[in-house]
Amino acid sequence: MFSGTRVPVRTVAAWIEHGIPDRQILESYPSLNEEMLGASTVWAKTNPRRGRPPRFAELNPTWDLKQGVRIKLNEQGDFNLL
Repeated sequence: MFSGTRVPVRTVAAWIEHGIPDRQILESYPSLNEEMLGASTVWAKTNPRRGRPPRFAELNPTWDLKQGVRIKLNEQGDFNLL
């Protein structure tokens, strides 16, 4: 929350990230100003959400995993592709 308001910083940062115009955000939350909008994106990047990290597919939605490769170590410490 922004100090002195009930406006969630992450919500404002997400709106900015998704391309919502600053004018529309300021109309929706009149207690905010331009400086707060800029600070919200910085704060969101420096304070990531806690919990389980995102999956690889969530981080890179355009990437496709073509083939998974498994390896097995033998007694000598060498590996063989399976």
